[in-house]
Amino acid sequence: MVSGYHGNFDSVMAMFLFLAAYHCTTGRVECSALFFAFAIHVKVAPIILSPIFFFFWLARKQGLRFFLITTSLVLAVWLVPLIQYPKLFLNNVLGYSSYWGTWGVTYWLRSTGFRPFHLVSFYGLSAPQQHIMTGLNIFVGAAILLVAWRRATARRTGIFATLSAAWAIFFVFAPGILLHYLAWPSCCILLYSRRLYVLLLATGSAFLFTCYTVINGSFPWDRGLFRVEVLEIWLPWSNVPWLAFVAALVAMTVVARRADPKFRFLSLARPPLAEET
Repeated sequence: MVSGYHGNFDSVMAMFLFLAAYHCTTGRVECSALFFAFAIHVKVAPIILSPIFFFFWLARKQGLRFFLITTSLVLAVWLVPLIQYPKLFLNNVLGYSSYWGTWGVTYWLRSTGFRPFHLVSFYGLSAPQQHIMTGLNIFVGAAILLVAWRRATARRTGIFATLSAAWAIFFVFAPGILLHYLAWPSCCILLYSRRLYVLLLATGSAFLFTCYTVINGSFPWDRGLFRVEVLEIWLPWSNVPWLAFVAALVAMTVVARRADPKFRFLSLARPPLAEET
């Protein structure tokens, strides 16, 4: 639905992220950096996962190599917009936070009926909306940074579990998402847990199918328009995949506690680098 009907390149980004993670398991830092840079060039979103790859390779004494290769490849493309229109690029690309009120925390805040929370948009937001979105973005970034640090010394194949946890954190606490974002974690979660993959695939597909049918007016789909009058029909369906991500994050936490009874959320402690055979 995302690639065929919606026409977005999100599945291509997911493919490059998978290849970057796969080459973490093979120990090929150059290939990992190359494909990670490709993923960033398709969509800027993979930047939030950069601490995972950096700390992974840093723990294996190749962090600088990964950083230099990735940075060089990214700047080779970003240099022109950064020089010609830096403010526009930084605000509209790196500073984009999606739509308020369409997903998770901000959906439920909007549902309270509190007037400053009512507007569904990514610009012209009230001060409380802006502060909450900023706070959620900071929390997501900090949580992923912590997960990246603590799991950097896990076995190489554990990279898929680390990425899955990061995506779960993102989708639970993100201030907003768009429909095609649901393609992002697909490959990583499939290789981490088939049960969670099926759960997220089923709930995400139900949401997408309902939304596309609503905006087209019927099935089959031929012309979908996001009109204000249909917004309230499909928005509640966003809770179906959101609650699935909440369940996935809870399940991952339970697994972490069972593996380590001393597990603590707020801790920088991590085990020594796992031995690879």
